[in-house]
Amino acid sequence: MMFFLFILGLVFVGAIIVVVIQSNAAAEELRQTEQSVRAEFELDELVISPVDQGFVGFNFAQAQVVLGSGGHKATYDFADIAAVEIIKNGASVVSTNRGSQFLGAAIGGVALGGVGLLAGALTGSKRTNEGIRELSVKITVDDHVRPLHVLKIFQCADKKGLAADSIVVTHAAEQADRINAHFVNGMRRADQARTAPSVDYAGQIDRLWSLHQAGALTEEEFQRQKALLAQ
Repeated sequence: MMFFLFILGLVFVGAIIVVVIQSNAAAEELRQTEQSVRAEFELDELVISPVDQGFVGFNFAQAQVVLGSGGHKATYDFADIAAVEIIKNGASVVSTNRGSQFLGAAIGGVALGGVGLLAGALTGSKRTNEGIRELSVKITVDDHVRPLHVLKIFQCADKKGLAADSIVVTHAAEQADRINAHFVNGMRRADQARTAPSVDYAGQIDRLWSLHQAGALTEEEFQRQKALLAQ
């Protein structure tokens, strides 16, 4: 009996050692990926997937985002982002695209009204007992070669998943919310910049009118210049 307990103890200790070694190896791999990405790109914020080393990085000053997965890396302007979704267990729970009215308002931090978008969707669902097996962010970009990018935030090996209010899932949901907020705010600003008038039309018309009244422009010249501004 003692021998059996001894062998069982060795197996248990060996399993713990294997888990620790694997955990340390995964952490080192994440660290190396972060160093490599930050050395190549100037980023204000970087999130790396613990599942497959995919990543998303933001440069807010340049209004750009870097997306990477499977050895592929690409830089996009926020104006190139067509849509962003948060996926839970294979289904979209939060979605924003360029046609969404939601782009009209900024998202502050990782929360909206005190509750993150995803956190609210998880805890407010009628299926709160459903285990969370996977959380990811899907980004659609204006790129005919690679239009879809998926960043896996969380993945559970257990088919039953983890509870929505567990620490691990809560942390993953906060990360997904923050990424979503950065994309939505960036898309909103890009749309505002795109639709903003490039010239002070009314001011230039006033100046033309003043020149016309002063005799510096004929009526024909005034109308021609005004038509050019309207183009």
